[in-house]
Amino acid sequence: QRCLEDRFSIEIFPRPKITTGALKTVCGGEQLSVPFSIADTDAGKWLYSAQLSDTQGNFTNPTTLGTGSGTALNITIPANLPVGEGYKIRVIANAKGFDYVASAAFGIRQKATAVLKGEMTIEAGKSADLNLTFTGSAPWTYRLSDNTTVTTSNNTATLAVSPLKTTVYSLLSITNACGDGTVTGNARVVVIPKIETNLVASAVICNGAEVNVPFTQTGQFETAVNYSVQLSNQQGDFTNPVLVGSGNQSPLKATIPLSTGIGTGYRMRIVPDNNLTANLIPTAPFSLRQRATATISGDTAIKLDERAPITLRFTGTSPWTYVLSDNSTNTVDASPFTVTVSPTLPTVYTLKSVSNVCGTGSASGSALVKVIITGTV
Repeated sequence: QRCLEDRFSIEIFPRPKITTGALKTVCGGEQLSVPFSIADTDAGKWLYSAQLSDTQGNFTNPTTLGTGSGTALNITIPANLPVGEGYKIRVIANAKGFDYVASAAFGIRQKATAVLKGEMTIEAGKSADLNLTFTGSAPWTYRLSDNTTVTTSNNTATLAVSPLKTTVYSLLSITNACGDGTVTGNARVVVIPKIETNLVASAVICNGAEVNVPFTQTGQFETAVNYSVQLSNQQGDFTNPVLVGSGNQSPLKATIPLSTGIGTGYRMRIVPDNNLTANLIPTAPFSLRQRATATISGDTAIKLDERAPITLRFTGTSPWTYVLSDNSTNTVDASPFTVTVSPTLPTVYTLKSVSNVCGTGSASGSALVKVIITGTV
């Protein structure tokens, strides 16, 4: 009895394997060449697809980015992916039975966006905070419309600015590792100028007189402006101010009305015309002095060698210095004031001048002194 004997051989081949090469950090929306190598199979027999993991390198729900043949795939990274450093890509074949080795982890970054917003009002000389918000991959470098350039890694930023006039700020650019980004929004900073009025400490201010009123302005108005000088009441209140001067630069010339009464609590301030808003700082309280006036009176008759009284009456700020027509002079601080004269002939006395701290004033009136001469026959 014969037996049949079958002989056969079994060859075991390793499973084909696709290994994805190392990848560089890439930005969303950019193209990327994915290199890969194939072992233990005829590479030309298959089509290949590139799959992208999540940010942790997991392929539970991979994203297919492109399909092709050869040993490199050109793909485009989606623009809206979350930023991360743990992404991986694996290349798979259109057949079962392959082993896959994904790439090493690589980073995906996003282009920068920046938003500037806000509106605020500040006093000139103070600062305002601009608020900025960034998205995309840090760090970001932004440039403002005033050419201020800052680099930050915080996704929100506050930048202090101190404009001299009302300014609308905008973003000129935003950049990061992915190049130029997108900017939106603006911020308007309204600046209220400050006008501080200062008088020279030694200034003598008199009614009817012209005085220089210097002022300093911090900040600028948006347009050219003229200024007015206002005078308060005796209590320093500007509820109903008196306009005493105007001009377009410091110092302004002001003329105090003659009718203004003597007082110690007056103040002046400079105001912009056209009801422009400004922070107004008036002068310190000052004393308003009044020009001198003097009248002379006292017609009388005396005997030879007698003395006649002449009455002088003054108004304005004391003391007063007078000069009579006979060139006699004196400085007094009381009104009325009596002067005695002893002419040898009938004489009309007048005031040649009167002055005080405000300068030369006005004088009026006269006094006739008759001299009676008696004799013995």
